[in-house]
Amino acid sequence: MLMGIHYQKLWKTLEQKGMTKYTLTHYFELSPRLITKLQRNEPINTTTIDKLCSILQCNVEDIITYEENELNALYRNEGLKRIEEKQQKKVKRRQP
Repeated sequence: MLMGIHYQKLWKTLEQKGMTKYTLTHYFELSPRLITKLQRNEPINTTTIDKLCSILQCNVEDIITYEENELNALYRNEGLKRIEEKQQKKVKRRQP
């Protein structure tokens, strides 16, 4: 899956805090499946992000980075196009 969000900073922050993936799974009871999802940059929920920030005593930007990719740009541009079309319809209705 092409995600704009990735977790490379998580691994650096984990190392800086003197922790490992083993620490997360065995002492903080995060599932091995979750660790795999993070390694693959797959989507996770905000509750998990909250837990990670709490465990590592860090901010979201210390574990997550967003970089736009083609898929995200396409999604945004399609949405903007629909907004523009709707606004143009409103303007046409107002004109006599």
